[in-house]
Amino acid sequence: MKNRSNVKIDILGIKFDCLSLAAVCGKIEAMIEKGGCYQVGTMNPEYVVRVQDNKQLARAISRMSLVVPDGMGIIWAAKLKKLGRLKRIRGGDLVEVLAELCARKGYKIGLVGGERGVAQKALRVLQKKYPGLQGFVDNGPDLAALNEKIIKKIQKEKPQVLLTALSFKGPVWTDQLLSKLKKKKISLVAFEVGGVFNYLTGKSRVPPKIIKEIGLEWFWRLATEPWRWKRQLKLVKFLWLVARYN
Repeated sequence: MKNRSNVKIDILGIKFDCLSLAAVCGKIEAMIEKGGCYQVGTMNPEYVVRVQDNKQLARAISRMSLVVPDGMGIIWAAKLKKLGRLKRIRGGDLVEVLAELCARKGYKIGLVGGERGVAQKALRVLQKKYPGLQGFVDNGPDLAALNEKIIKKIQKEKPQVLLTALSFKGPVWTDQLLSKLKKKKISLVAFEVGGVFNYLTGKSRVPPKIIKEIGLEWFWRLATEPWRWKRQLKLVKFLWLVARYN
């Protein structure tokens, strides 16, 4: 692990940007205004573990324009190894500030992936909270194939921001999508939001404020969604990896 600059902190191969939520939002707005294709990553410890033996995922993350920590494990690792100070950027918080930005500036937002019907509900929730927000949804079963259908839909809808709920396939899917869009000279800022659609719609229970403050969302998810227990084992491996490497 190395802290190569005052701007980024390298934790087991993922380089995190040292930015506040407001600064991240400002950079995304600048990307939109400039034009072009950009991927933003909100990475938790499970991503750090997965990139160790997933070259395709590691490559997609290395190409991201911004990578921010969404998980207290990342913050703790930076402190433990004395790499510098990182600020946690929750994916849900970033979605909220971007929805407000899009509503205020007249940008369009796209929601793709997730369980059938959830993205539609999530968009309605955001539009109710942020009047004037324009958006579209696509969560058909053919998304994984990244065929021309979704590209044509993006060409038609012309969103400035795209949120994907494709789990750990999201960064690679988005990297491939943006490569295709660049050739067509289509501009887009995209990032994977994980379970944010579920939290927006109430499908998953939102942790109490105190749980968020002390960084125990992982325990809350395990208690409310016990089927996740195998995924939570990644946290143990993450801690082992952090302790092992200098």
